[in-house]
Formats: sequence, structure tokens, C-alpha cells
Amino acid sequence: MGNFEREPPTSGTRLLHMKGVLLDPITKGMQGPAVEDIQTRLIGLGYTIDEQEYTQKLYGDTTARAVASFRVTSGLDALGDVDIICWSALVDA
Repeated sequence: MGNFEREPPTSGTRLLHMKGVLLDPITKGMQGPAVEDIQTRLIGLGYTIDEQEYTQKLYGDTTARAVASFRVTSGLDALGDVDIICWSALVDA
């Protein structure tokens, strides 16, 4: 995604940089439209997300498992978070 750039790790986390704004990776426990977007993309690729998690737009256990599986399939580290590298792969999938 052209609007994002990878920033060097800060305090052990990978940050996202979009149009001059640093964004934290999207991780388990988060909730909202960004999570829903990730879940919708994963479901479209055939991954399973718990219906309640999806309805609540909650980054729960099944979303984390789907993200980890997607990351492995995409040749990335098997983390359960969505950083800029994972996001780019997800958008391009």
C-alpha cells in the first residue's frame, strides 16, 4: 500500500507510518472498523472467524489464529498481530 512506510522498531514494536502518522500494529483485544476490515479480508480468503468476534469487530482468539495462519502462508513470522508487512500482504492477497 503506497500510503504506508515501514518505520524502524520502537520499544520492541513495529509501527505503521501513514501520511506522517505512526500507527501501532493491530493486535488481540482491539476492536473497531480496522479489525472488521481485517476479518472481512481473512474470511474472503477462506479463513474462519468466530461469528461473535466478527459481529463485535473484536480481535479475539479466532482472528489471531487466522492472522497467524495467514502470516505463515504468506512467508511471514507466525505472529498474531497485523503490522504493516502483514497488512500489505493481506491487501495484495
